[in-house]
Parts: sequence; structure tokens; C-alpha cells
Amino acid sequence: MASGQIIRCTLGDKPVMRAGEAGSWSSRTFTQGHVEIYQHVVIVKDLDGTKYCAPHDWFKEIVFN
Repeated sequence: MASGQIIRCTLGDKPVMRAGEAGSWSSRTFTQGHVEIYQHVVIVKDLDGTKYCAPHDWFKEIVFN
């Protein structure tokens, strides 16, 4: 497990699309909060205490201290 304070973290509404895939991908970018990275999931805790949990492939970018 790795964890820390978020610098920048982008979470999508579904897995990140690969080259050649059709469709759309919507995301939310966090610039504050806490992130915990586990073997199969990532948990993001927003400043208001809301937690978001998703598999690794739903995240486009995770930068943290």
C-alpha cells in the first residue's frame, strides 16, 4: 500500500479508454485530499470526507506526497 496527500488525481467514470476505442470518458480531478493505493483499488478521500473507490484503470493520473 502507498498513501499520501493528493497533488493531482484524475478519476474517470469508467476505465480509461485505450487507443482506438470509441466512446467518451468523463473525469473529476482532485487537487486536495488524501489517496490510498492498494493492490486492486485506489481510495480517494476528498476534503469534505467523501470517499471514492475504484480500480486502478479508472485513474488517469495520481500524483501525491
